[in-house]
Amino acid sequence: MYGYHDDLQIYSTHLSANQVSTLYNNPGSIIQNGDDPVDPDDPDNPDIETFDIYGTKDLEDHTGIPFEYTTEIWSPEWGNPGWRDSDHRATGWDFLPDSIISDTETGSNVMKFSFSDTIINGKAGQLPYRGGDYWKWHLGTDYKELYMSHNVKLKPGFVFNQGGKFPGLNGGILSKEQTTELTRPKSDEGFTYPIMWKEKGGLAVFIYHPNMSRDRYGDTHMLNDYQPDGLSYNSLGEFIFSDISTYEGTYKHWIDDNIKTFYYYDPPGGESEWYNITHRVVVNTHTGSTANADGFIQIFINGKLVEDITGLILLGNTLENDGIDVVTIGVFFGGGENYHAPQRDEWILIDDVTIFNYKEGQEGFKYDYDMWPAGTVLNLPNWPKTE
Repeated sequence: MYGYHDDLQIYSTHLSANQVSTLYNNPGSIIQNGDDPVDPDDPDNPDIETFDIYGTKDLEDHTGIPFEYTTEIWSPEWGNPGWRDSDHRATGWDFLPDSIISDTETGSNVMKFSFSDTIINGKAGQLPYRGGDYWKWHLGTDYKELYMSHNVKLKPGFVFNQGGKFPGLNGGILSKEQTTELTRPKSDEGFTYPIMWKEKGGLAVFIYHPNMSRDRYGDTHMLNDYQPDGLSYNSLGEFIFSDISTYEGTYKHWIDDNIKTFYYYDPPGGESEWYNITHRVVVNTHTGSTANADGFIQIFINGKLVEDITGLILLGNTLENDGIDVVTIGVFFGGGENYHAPQRDEWILIDDVTIFNYKEGQEGFKYDYDMWPAGTVLNLPNWPKTE
């Protein structure tokens, strides 16, 4: 469910108390580069809490919480996508189903993805035994520009291990060779990426696209272009999830097991926080049918711009009529090797998956190939999150 949060630490400390108060008391406002927010009551500035929302999954229509998110319930809710990883686990591996629960903080209905380090038939947390899930939400439309936003919460003490995946976006066509061999998309293919969490708690965009820098496996772009106040960054790396700690544990490598330092989420007071991850993708142009390297991705955490990725060919040659058409709901550890397995039983909550654009013609907004500048804090349709 959407609402407004009373934890003001998510906004940059260079904002005045009046600016922060104005932002929260006037949800139709935006702060950019630390300037005064646009006043939606000012006739010279249109109300900018106006979105073209193409789809949202807030799960609030469900009753009888909690319950297992069975295929019969899940499939029509996501447009009957067909494949779902969790439907293809081995017989007997049915104690890690996705579920719909009530979040203790907000009372919202949320998706819960569960994980285990249990060894089954000698397989130490290998796919698909470790839990989590993956499916595609087919949007039915090709978008040249699109925002995708969702909220996420980690279990207190969540051990990042070697990393894992959060939802992302796809566009264009990808061959079976690309999807199975994880190769660079051909010059006439499209793109795919998730957001990754990394072993020290940082986040990255892990993207496959026709002009990526290597022939196999995607390009990794850490979210470290900007370091807005209120997010956690320290000497260990660019952290998004705040307050990490370390411990020594067994590293389940394919060669041998050894002791390794692991990093885990250690929230203040032991209570996890909600975070928002928002993507803005603008696909590249074409000259005739030839792709130009002018696509870009901007990533926002809790509404704050944290990363620009530019110079991208997202849709290759002859794909000038294609666009962004799939949201990938992938929440899992890995990588596929056993050393990507969780170190213990874990969970991740996901909610309010929303695809949208800002209505055109609003003063101060960026459209098409205009990029939001450093310091931007967006007003979002699904954040801050509360009851």
